[in-house]
Amino acid sequence: MNSDARNASPMAILVVDDDEDVRKLFAAVLKGEGYRVMSSPSVPDAYAVWSANREVLDLGITDFHLNGRTGQELIDLVHAEDPDFPFLLVTGMMPDEQEEFNVRDVVGIMRKPVILYELLEAVQRILIKSLTSGEPPAKRG
Repeated sequence: MNSDARNASPMAILVVDDDEDVRKLFAAVLKGEGYRVMSSPSVPDAYAVWSANREVLDLGITDFHLNGRTGQELIDLVHAEDPDFPFLLVTGMMPDEQEEFNVRDVVGIMRKPVILYELLEAVQRILIKSLTSGEPPAKRG
């Protein structure tokens, strides 16, 4: 994201994937662009991280399949408390599987393997849209 679109405080992103290498890669790339990144390997842990940091988090990026649970479960938990919190789903699922699993309430879906510059473009687009809509993506205290 370019510096004109940033607040004084860096935008914060929660990255959720049960693959440690993917989490580390996404975190490194996002941190390299100046984002604050928190990461988690599972639905319960991610929900705990989100709950403890909900006032500063601006976006969630989650895999769909997470150790026997789903990213949709995480999205549903978060949206029960904050229906406007944006999630970007990153998945290897095909469109017919998305329908089968009732994927919903996401601001975007990216297919694995992810091209990193496309991930950055999607994140930037989502966060800028949130900022320009007049509703900040997170409530900053």
